[in-house]
Amino acid sequence: MNASILNLPIELLSLIFEHHQNQTQEEPNDLLAEIVVSHVCSAWRSIAIGHPKLWSWYAYRHEKRHKQELERLVVYLERSCNHPLYLWFVLRSYLPGPRILHPRTHSDSKESRAISLLQKATEHARRWRCISIDIRGEEESDQSLWSFFSPLQNLSFPELETFEVYVPHLLSSACSGDLCGGELATPKLWFVRIDPIPFAHFIPPHSITTLELHWEYGDPYPLMPNFFQELWDIMASPMLTTVSIIGEMLDDEYAKEFRTKKKRLSTSIKNLRCSSSIFSSAIFRHFQFPQLEVLWLREIVLREIFEDVQPIDPTSKIFPSLRTLILLNCESAQDSYIITLAQYTQNVRHLFVIQEPDFLEEDPFDLGERSVFFVIVDEKILSNTTIWPDLDTITFSRPIDYDVSSEQVASCIDIVQKRKKQCMLRVPRYNAERWESEDPVLWTSFSDTGKLEIIPVDANKSIGRWLPWPLREPQGIKRPADIYDGDPFLRPMDSSLEYL
Repeated sequence: MNASILNLPIELLSLIFEHHQNQTQEEPNDLLAEIVVSHVCSAWRSIAIGHPKLWSWYAYRHEKRHKQELERLVVYLERSCNHPLYLWFVLRSYLPGPRILHPRTHSDSKESRAISLLQKATEHARRWRCISIDIRGEEESDQSLWSFFSPLQNLSFPELETFEVYVPHLLSSACSGDLCGGELATPKLWFVRIDPIPFAHFIPPHSITTLELHWEYGDPYPLMPNFFQELWDIMASPMLTTVSIIGEMLDDEYAKEFRTKKKRLSTSIKNLRCSSSIFSSAIFRHFQFPQLEVLWLREIVLREIFEDVQPIDPTSKIFPSLRTLILLNCESAQDSYIITLAQYTQNVRHLFVIQEPDFLEEDPFDLGERSVFFVIVDEKILSNTTIWPDLDTITFSRPIDYDVSSEQVASCIDIVQKRKKQCMLRVPRYNAERWESEDPVLWTSFSDTGKLEIIPVDANKSIGRWLPWPLREPQGIKRPADIYDGDPFLRPMDSSLEYL
């Protein structure tokens, strides 16, 4: 080891180690940064082991040898001393094999081994700052697989800020009496991502500001109507400002009763995303959103919201503060549904009409439905300037491999040109290049007006990263590279193939 490096102050070397750890995107088989620096020389090892922050970040993922992982966890818990802990327990790679060839028992299941690690970490629950539990196993729930969660009701989590639990199958057969209800003792908690099954068992405290309810295709449904009542209650919390409803977690049998409820609830939510058609319908039927600023609908058929909704009441003003509306892969059979949507959201200033190739099905949701993009552009809906009259920006995005005609490009330009006020057309770079080739003269002329903004995103990148949404977690929290480091709302609904 070079003597000049060894002469650096311990505090500076510690900061260098931290920076290296934060910048390293660890894949499952990579050496961990904290392990690497502690094996360079005896001096560095002493500094690394004596720096608790390096050992406060632990991730268990996929299939590692259980005994070695348990030993590693114990080492991290000891070396981190009293520093807050950031913990990830992720098991997504499980694919059930033939029982004859691969017999399994509950005591030896991958899920059970992950739970045993969690139980060890619970001994240090008072130091948890971030805990993420994402275990996707079979529907074979028994005491050994969900008994971990019951003691949580008797523990205190004074440092916990981020709580993520996605274990739908492991808890799906648990009876309401098996797990204690009530709020967790988490005075600092602000971010919760949870699937609907444990939602009723571990009710997030009403002090949280961010809630993500996450359901994926094939997951069991939560118990109705208990789940709905708990959701309704927390939506009314005065502290809750950001909500994501991910997936169709309300079953069809309950949908009719849900839609016909007369109660209207006022909420303090400012940012709302939804990919549930049933809950999207409730947004317009059952809620008042006096402070809502951003509304984001994903893969919603507008007919399912507005087909039998009451005619618009101009005095109701459901969204008086709404400024941003995002329609991601939404569909509409006719322009009247889009016009109704515009009436409800008439104060919108920023409209996003996005089609993402990662989310598009080979076939539309319904053969009678069309992409909202085509309905707006082909029917020239926005050429009527009384629809969303205050628009400042219109963002269109189409998959690069999907053709757009010169007439449709002209329609997009015409929408902006006819607006009474200064309005910008925003398109990603890959669309701009393709659209320009359809009519270079028109495109150049339009560019010269100053009403065109090119979003600097390439074809292999999701434009979803450029869509407005509050930060989902505190800066400085680094997730393992193989753990979805972005946003489950921007993941294909049926992600069962993602981990093959």
